[in-house]
Amino acid sequence: MNPFSIVKSAISIGAIFGVGKVVNDIVANNTTAVTKADALKITAGGLLISGLVVDAATERMHGRVDQLQNWLEKKKEQNSEVKESTPPNAAEA
Repeated sequence: MNPFSIVKSAISIGAIFGVGKVVNDIVANNTTAVTKADALKITAGGLLISGLVVDAATERMHGRVDQLQNWLEKKKEQNSEVKESTPPNAAEA
């Protein structure tokens, strides 16, 4: 398994728990459910907001991981090109 996909999975899981906690606290501190219907609406709204924020956050962070992966691949290619262009006895001279 690609180490970057593991990082992306960890980011997704962390975002789910983190965003869920923050949204839940915001909703709990700023709403009052009078009826069961209100409680259902508040819960559904909180879940929807959490889902939207998690999607946006993970998409952005996955993009950052992809940038890092591309940068590392370019560096690896540059290093291999330098090694290939260096004569074998150049270090001894």
